Amino acid sequence: MKFKHKSTDWQQLLPQAFQWLEAAKFSHSQTIDKGTHVVVPVEKTQSLGKSICSGVSSQTFSTMEKLAKQAGWNSSSSKPLTLVLDGIAYSLVGVSTVKRSPLQLARQVGLDAAKLFKQNYTVEKISFCDAGDLTAFDIFSGFAQGCYSLTGFKNKSSSLNLPKQVEFCCANYSQDTLEDHCQMLQGTFLARMIADAPPNWLDSEKFAEIAASMAKKLNLKCTVLGREEILKNKLGAFHSVAEGTTIDPKLIAIEIEGVDSSRCVSLVGKGLTFDAGGVNIKPSAGISDMKYDLCGGAAVLGAAYYLGHKKPPTNVVCLIGAVENMLSINPSRPGDIVHTRNGKTIEILNTDAEGRLVLADLLQYSIDKYKPEFIIDIATLTGAVLMALGSVGSACMSNDQAFADFVMSSGNKSGEPLWQLPLWPEFNKEVKSEFADLKNIAGPSVKAGTIMGGAFLQEFVGETKWLHLDIAGTGWGCTATGFPSHGGSGFGVRTLSSACMNWEG
Repeated sequence: MKFKHKSTDWQQLLPQAFQWLEAAKFSHSQTIDKGTHVVVPVEKTQSLGKSICSGVSSQTFSTMEKLAKQAGWNSSSSKPLTLVLDGIAYSLVGVSTVKRSPLQLARQVGLDAAKLFKQNYTVEKISFCDAGDLTAFDIFSGFAQGCYSLTGFKNKSSSLNLPKQVEFCCANYSQDTLEDHCQMLQGTFLARMIADAPPNWLDSEKFAEIAASMAKKLNLKCTVLGREEILKNKLGAFHSVAEGTTIDPKLIAIEIEGVDSSRCVSLVGKGLTFDAGGVNIKPSAGISDMKYDLCGGAAVLGAAYYLGHKKPPTNVVCLIGAVENMLSINPSRPGDIVHTRNGKTIEILNTDAEGRLVLADLLQYSIDKYKPEFIIDIATLTGAVLMALGSVGSACMSNDQAFADFVMSSGNKSGEPLWQLPLWPEFNKEVKSEFADLKNIAGPSVKAGTIMGGAFLQEFVGETKWLHLDIAGTGWGCTATGFPSHGGSGFGVRTLSSACMNWEG
C-alpha cells in the first residue's frame, strides 16, 4: 500500500515551530507588562540561587525566592517552577552547572523552559531577558528548539499552544539579529525534520525533491543527478552503494552565490536515507535508528537554507549524496572492486562501510567541477566515534592544521563542540589493498576506526584544504549541553554556516 503521506507537500509536514517563527509577533522592550510570561534563569548557589535576569528586580526575585522555598523548588530542579506576581508569570529555570560555553548554557535554559509548553501550557506573550553572559537571543533559540515536534505523520496531528507574541528585554536588540537567529533555527528545524522523517517517505528521491523545492523558493541553483548521470560522471563508488536498491540514488548540488563569485567553497554531506548494511547486514538491535544515517546530508541542507538567506563572502556549493544501503538480487558484495571518479579502485571489504564510498566520489566531483578553496564533509561515518567522544561532541580530521583551527573555532563560537583526531602517517598504509588501490576498512588489529575513516577520505582530496566531521555520536540522541536529547539534533548546521560566512581565505 502506498504511504499516504508520500504525495504530501513536504512543507505541510514541517514542524509547527518552523511556522511559528514566521507567524509570531516579535518586539523589544525594557519593561515587562502584566500578562507576560518571563523566563528567569537562576544560577545555583547554596540556597535557592540568584537571578541573573536583567528583567527581574532584586525585590521581585527575593519574593520569588521565598515562594520557591515554600514549594520545595531550588535551582538544581530539573523542571521549571512558574510563579505569578502582580499579573506577571515568572518561570524559574536553573542554569546548568556543566562547565560549557555561555551559548550552550543559554540554549539549555531555553530547552528546559520549553518543557512547560510540551505540557499544553498556554500563554499569549513570552519574554526573554539577558542574564549575565547568557543572551536573550540564545535563550530564545533554545526555547524554540525545545518547541520542535514532528507530528505531521500522525493520524491526528497535534499542536502546541505556542506564544503569539515574543518579547526581548535586552540591551543589544536588532531586527537583523532576530532575523539571523530565526533563519538559523529554521535551517536547523529543516535538518531535524529530514533526520526524523520515516525512510519510506524520506528516500533519496524525496530528499532531492525537498532540496530542489527549497532551492527554488530561495532562488538558488539546484542540480540533481540520478543513477544514469552518476554512472556517466564516473562515480562508481557512489553507485556501488545504490546497487542494492531500486530507488534512484541522487547527487544533489545546491549553489549559493557569494560576494566574490570567482571564488568557491564546498560542503559535502552523506545522505544515507536508510542503512541496512547491505550484505554485511546490521543486527536488529538499533536498526530502526539507521534512518538517521543521513544526518550529515541533512546538516548540509540546513546550512544551505541558512546561507541561501545570506550573501557569503564566496560562492558555496552544497553537495549531498542521497541513497539507501539495502540488499537485493544484485547488491555490492564483500570482495568487489569498484572504480572511483579520480581513477583509484576500492576493494569493498565491508558493505556497511558505505558512507565513505559515497563521500569519496563526491569529494573528487566537488574538486573537479567547482575547484573550491576548501571542502568540509560531514557524515555519521563511524560507530567508533561514540567510543571516543560519546554523544557530547563530534570528531574532526583535516589535512591542514590552520584550516582545522578555523573550523574548530567556528564550531566553538557556534556552540557545537568539536575535537580533532590526528591523521598520523602510520595510518596511510592501512587503507591500501592487496588487490586494489584502496580498501574501505582497515584490518581488525588497526583499531582507530574513526581515524581510519578520515584516512580513507584523505585519499580523495589532494592538496585542497579539507576537514572531515564525524557526527555519528551527535547527529541524533545528542547529549551535549544545549542540544535536544531525542531524535535528530541538527548538529553541524551552525558550524558549516559559520565557516562559510567567516571564510577569508
